[in-house]
Amino acid sequence: FADLFDNNERILPLCTDLGERAALIFETGLLLRDELHREDEALEKFREILAHVGALPAADPSGKDLRVTTIRHALAAAEEMLDNDALKLVAAEILRPIYRSSGMYDRMVKLSEIEVASLDDPRERVARLRELATVKAERLRDPSGAFDALARACRDAGGGPELASMVEDAERWAQASGGVPGLVTLYRELAPDVFDVDLQRRMHLVVADLASSVLDDIEVAIDYYRRVLDSTPDDARSLAQLERLYREAQRPQD
Repeated sequence: FADLFDNNERILPLCTDLGERAALIFETGLLLRDELHREDEALEKFREILAHVGALPAADPSGKDLRVTTIRHALAAAEEMLDNDALKLVAAEILRPIYRSSGMYDRMVKLSEIEVASLDDPRERVARLRELATVKAERLRDPSGAFDALARACRDAGGGPELASMVEDAERWAQASGGVPGLVTLYRELAPDVFDVDLQRRMHLVVADLASSVLDDIEVAIDYYRRVLDSTPDDARSLAQLERLYREAQRPQD
């Protein structure tokens, strides 16, 4: 098999037909993968075929277009590498632009989940989860899935600066998907670690408003309006809401 590999490499520069050239590269990739067990080199052969594809060409039922057939075979071979722990991130890198250009958003979701599970850097996970959330919201029309992905990104961001740029989308997608309880839980979890006073105040207000108007949890609403007043004692809306809630709870103000 080593001799066959060497022979293919010698022949390749002589191939001028694009279809024949792609087919020979693919054959060499399979040889590397299946017989020589050099999976990393095989994946690079599949990358070579897919590098300038753009959108995935439509299948050729006749099988006469050798280049199209080979591209689709190379895509499938690269997808198989997603199950290889050592190579799945490289395979995802190869596949992502093709999926995006081809509108294969369900497959992009799978790539993002693979990458998130494999990344150690929280900032990189945040970036991938935000992309995942956007795909689910804008391409798959799945606000619930978008909120879940963005909530994971918010937790990875913790009280860091990335959080401020995510709260608006989190609130919109939670409202659109009936995920208000999840949003309240998320904000109650994250707010204590937020150092941005304005952002923390916003999160406290959202918890208080939703606890009062949606969840009918007067105790939580009172608690969080009071937290707003701890940082902004003259907040007129919180004062008014707190007075109303005390009346409804029939208890004196502290």
